[in-house]
Amino acid sequence: MGSRALVIDDDRATRFALRLLLEREEFIVAEAATGEEGLTAALQERPDVVFLDMAMPGIGGLDVLETLTGRPDAPPVVMITGVGTPESAIRAVQLGAYEYLTKPLDASRVRLLARRAVELHGLKRELDVLRRPSMKEEEPRLVGSHPSMQEVYKAIGRVTATPERTTVLVLGETGTGKELVSRAIHRASRDRDRPFVVVNCAALPEALIESELFGHERGAFTGASERRIGKVELAGEGTLFADEVSSLTPALQQRFLRLLQAREFERVGGREVLPARARFVAACNVDLEAEVRAVRFREDLYFRLSVFPIVLPPLRERFSDLPLLVEESIRRFNARLERQVAGLGPGTLAVLHAHRWPGNVRELENVIHHAMLRATGDFITVDALPGYLRTDGAASHPAPQSATPGTRPKFEQARREAIEAFERAYLASVLEECGGNVTEAARRTGMRRTSLQRLLKRHGLTAAAFRQSDPPGAGTAAPSPAVRGAG
Repeated sequence: MGSRALVIDDDRATRFALRLLLEREEFIVAEAATGEEGLTAALQERPDVVFLDMAMPGIGGLDVLETLTGRPDAPPVVMITGVGTPESAIRAVQLGAYEYLTKPLDASRVRLLARRAVELHGLKRELDVLRRPSMKEEEPRLVGSHPSMQEVYKAIGRVTATPERTTVLVLGETGTGKELVSRAIHRASRDRDRPFVVVNCAALPEALIESELFGHERGAFTGASERRIGKVELAGEGTLFADEVSSLTPALQQRFLRLLQAREFERVGGREVLPARARFVAACNVDLEAEVRAVRFREDLYFRLSVFPIVLPPLRERFSDLPLLVEESIRRFNARLERQVAGLGPGTLAVLHAHRWPGNVRELENVIHHAMLRATGDFITVDALPGYLRTDGAASHPAPQSATPGTRPKFEQARREAIEAFERAYLASVLEECGGNVTEAARRTGMRRTSLQRLLKRHGLTAAAFRQSDPPGAGTAAPSPAVRGAG
């Protein structure tokens, strides 16, 4: 059966055009001519995507949007308007709109949005890892709409679609969110009500990590005055997340291999063979294949761990997600700090875009936390950011990193990175000045519009992220509210 779409618009011609377009994409299309009819149809049809007109008689589009997005399992809603204004676009996004289109509608854009919206709705249903705003929820969640993150969501959906507790290996740089992926896997699995247990293999000394993982019997070693249940046993039929698995010693690698192969283990000092029923999710921030080649990590264990690998991209490769990540961090820290910070002030997003974020999402969260503790108003200003982001040249160069002998980049690499950082900072600054108007930005930079768009795409910058402030000449620019999130 095809995906379902609902078109709510008082204009018959628009409804007819969208129906033809969506039916060619094999959608089952329902129509409604008023807001009241649309709300009823949404309950009856359970659409995967809704196309909703902004201005309608009776219940207006924004009121319908607010009602739809407030329902459980709300579908993505694409707002449509004949005359778009920054205020209406901002309000629609704040109420949870998936996207905002102006008439006349572009057919290819409608088709693309419809497909993406259906995919997003399926992931929301399947994973429960995509973001739903709530000031009371403080638990970090996966956030991002970049294609690389969409692949992560799909992978989570695939590995949790079967009853088998498949072993997963999550790879990525420090701070990219490997534990968040493991939690998302757990929440999406059929064992979501079972325990989720974490063990950091690098945080404990060698003498303790074995007991931490497998437990021990009374008298197993000096100081073992009573039996202790290990993390593997505590996980039961849930999920065990083993972080920094590359730090395991050869002896522990052998025990871990047997754990995965035979699905059984003994407590330290014990003889009873116990079953291991949990799903194992391992994480690593180094190249495990290189560790295998260097004979520091067992090849057979690597093969056992990498049954289903998931690779997390670094933040510098998904800059278009930066506004979403900022909003998610502000939301969580608002709840934790009992603040009401509304978003970023003028110029702040451009400074954040200029940094390369070697610490990835974790570094960004720390920066937002720092800034919210320093911020005195309703918006995070540039002055509230940490000093290393505000120093002269921070907007055009990566943050300084220590270079030990032999690790400093070659001249060409350093020059290329400096040029990329300058381009990204320059473009972000111009877009902010122009309120996200690409045509005006092209005029100011002396570039062709198409050339500018290619450069923006290369640096992961989207004009939409900069459309929250009034453009120059429209009066005093108000601080921009946090951009919409998806995570």
